[in-house]
Amino acid sequence: MTNNSLNMNRIQFLFCICIACLMTGCVPPEYGRVQYSGINIDFRDPTVQLLYTLQDRQTVDSLAHYFRDRNPTYRYISAMAFASIKDKKVVDSLVLLLKDPEADVRSAAAFALGQIGDRKAESALISSFRPIDTVGMPARFNASVLEAIGKCGSAKNLSLLTGIKTFKIRDTILLEGQAWGIYRYGLRDTFTGESIRKMIGFLQETRYPASVRAIAANYLGRLKTKYDTAYTNPMLKIFPTEKDANVRMGLAKALGKAYQPAMVNTLETYLQSETDWRVKCNLLNALGDFPYLAVQPLILTYLKDKNPKIAATAAEYLLAHGDDKDGMLYQKLAVDAPIGSPARYILYGAAVRHSSGFARLRDSLNSDLKNEFKNNPNAYQKAACVRALAQAVWNFDFLRAEALTATNPAIVKVTAAQGLMDIASRPNFNLLFQNDAGRIRQDLKATFFELLKTADAGLVAEVPKILRNPLLYDRRGMLDSVQILTDVMLRLKKLPNDLEAHQEIAQTINYIRDSVFVPKKKLPHTRSIDWNVVNMSLNAAATVMTTKGEIKMQFMTRNAPASVANFVKLSRSGYFNGKIFHRVVPNFVVQTGCARGDGYGGMDFSIRSELSPAHFESEGFVGMASAGLHTEAAQWFITQSPAMHLDSNYTIFAKIVSGMNVVYELGVGDAIQSVTIQ
Repeated sequence: MTNNSLNMNRIQFLFCICIACLMTGCVPPEYGRVQYSGINIDFRDPTVQLLYTLQDRQTVDSLAHYFRDRNPTYRYISAMAFASIKDKKVVDSLVLLLKDPEADVRSAAAFALGQIGDRKAESALISSFRPIDTVGMPARFNASVLEAIGKCGSAKNLSLLTGIKTFKIRDTILLEGQAWGIYRYGLRDTFTGESIRKMIGFLQETRYPASVRAIAANYLGRLKTKYDTAYTNPMLKIFPTEKDANVRMGLAKALGKAYQPAMVNTLETYLQSETDWRVKCNLLNALGDFPYLAVQPLILTYLKDKNPKIAATAAEYLLAHGDDKDGMLYQKLAVDAPIGSPARYILYGAAVRHSSGFARLRDSLNSDLKNEFKNNPNAYQKAACVRALAQAVWNFDFLRAEALTATNPAIVKVTAAQGLMDIASRPNFNLLFQNDAGRIRQDLKATFFELLKTADAGLVAEVPKILRNPLLYDRRGMLDSVQILTDVMLRLKKLPNDLEAHQEIAQTINYIRDSVFVPKKKLPHTRSIDWNVVNMSLNAAATVMTTKGEIKMQFMTRNAPASVANFVKLSRSGYFNGKIFHRVVPNFVVQTGCARGDGYGGMDFSIRSELSPAHFESEGFVGMASAGLHTEAAQWFITQSPAMHLDSNYTIFAKIVSGMNVVYELGVGDAIQSVTIQ
C-alpha cells in the first residue's frame, strides 16, 4: 500500500469518526414516565434473573427482544449475553445498540460484536467511535470499539488502528483499547512492521500506563515471527532497566525470536541478574532456537536451580534440543536429581530420546525407569516414567501393555496411549523400524482400536486424533471401522458427560466418511442458576486449602454469576476435597477439579460460558476450564502470569487475593484438602 493511499484511508477513518459525532440518530426516544439512569444489576430483580436464564438457555430471540427495553440495565445484560452466545443472527441488531444513549450499553454491544467476529460489523464499529460524547464516558466505549475492531477487522484497518497518534499518555483507557486492538489482530496472525514499532514505542516511553506496556510486551512475545536488529535493539535497551515483571516476561519471549547468535550471551546476562522465577523460565525458553553447543553450559547451570519450575524448564530444553552424544550425561543428571522432582523425569526422557545407537545406555535407562514405574506408588510420577520411556520407539510394547491395563490409574493409561500416538507420528518412523515398519504400523493401528473399545473417556478423547492423520492412515481403508466407532460412542456416558470423547469419535467418523464435522453447537441445558446462592455470593470469597498451603480467592460474581454459584455449590458439597492439580504448566496455569485426575473427567451437567470484558492481564485470575464454548462443569485453573490470549474465550470467575506464593509452588499431584466459602 502506498503512503498516499494509506493517508487517504486514515482521512476516511477520521471522517467517519467526525460524522459519527454529528449524527442525530443518537437522540434517545421518550421512554415514558419512569426514567432510568446507569446500569444497576440487581440479582434479586426477576427480570435480571430471567435475562441470565435466557442466556443460560441460549434463547436468542427472547434475549434480542430486550435490546429495545426502556431499562438500560436490561439492554446491557441482553447485549452482553451475545458475547458468550456468539450468534451472528443478531449482528444487525447489536449494531443499532452502538447508538444507545447509555455508554455502558454501547460498550456491551461493541464487545459482543467483537466476540461474534463477523466482518460486516467492522464499518459500524468504526463509525461509532466518538471523540466527543455528550452522554459521557466516551473513553471506555471507544476502547471497547478499538478492541472489537482488533477481533473482527480487516487487515487494512490494522494500519488505521496503529496510526492513531492523538491519545495522550494520561488517556489510559483509550491507550489500552488501542493496544488491545493491535494485540487481537496479532492473535489472528495479522501484524505489520508498523504495528510492531507501535508496541515497541509503548515500551520505550516508561510514562505510558503499566497496563499498556504489559499488553505491548505480551504482544511482542506471542507474535509468530522472527525479529531482526531493528526490533531487538530497542528491546535490549528496555530490558535491563525495566522494573515491571509482566513486561520483562513478554520481552524475554520476544528476544528468543532474534536472528543474531550473540543474543545467547545477552540472555545469559539477563538470567544472572533476574530475580523473578517466571521471567527466568521465559528466558530459558527463549534459548530454544539457538545452537545447542552455545546454549548447553547455560542450561546445565539452571538444571541445579532450587526452584523446581526453573530446573524443569531447563530440562525441557535438553529433551527437545539435546544431542545424542550427551545421552549418558542426561542419565547422570537424572539420577542425581531429587526423586519426585519434575526435572528428574524430563531428564530421563531426554536420555532415552538421545540414546539412539547406544545399546548399553538404552538397556540401563529402560531398567531404571521400569523399576521406578513398578515401585513408585504415586500415579503422577508413574505417568512421568511412562512419558520418559515413550521417548524411544522400542518401548511401544511396554506402552501398549500399560495403556490396556484396566487397573492402571487413568493418568497412566492416557499417558501411555499418548506415547504410542507420538511413536506412530514420528516423521522418521520408517527409518527407525526399517523392514518392520509396515507391520508395526498396522499393529499400532490395531492397538488404537483396542484402546477405543475400552470406552475409557480419556483414551477415547485422545486416540481418535491419530486415526485422522492422513499421512498415517488412509480413510478409505477404515470405512469398515465406522460401526466400531459408533458402538464405542454408544458405550460412553451420555452427554454432557464424556463430552470430549463424544466429539473426537464424531469427528473421526466424519473424517472416514469424508464429510465435514460440525461440532454440537448447543448442549442440553442441565443446571439452572441458583439465585439464592448467587445473591449470597456477591461479596463472598473462598479459601482453598491445598497440600502446599492456603489460597484465598475473591469471587467476581457480577461477571459470572452462574459459574460462581456452580463453584460454591460444588465446594459446599465437598466435591473438590481431594481433587488433584493434574495439570501444571510452569509460568502459565495450574488446573484442578477433574473427577478422574487426568483432565478427562466429565460431570453429569454442564454450565454455559460467561465471557466478559475482563482480561487475564496478570497472575492470579481464576477461570473455568472447558472443551469448547459452553462445556464448563467442575474443572478450573489459576494463572501464574499474564495469559492474555485466553481472554474472552474462558470464563473468569474469581481473583486470587492471597496465597499466590502457594499457587507458584503447586506441582502435578498436589491436592485440594478443603474449600471453605466465606
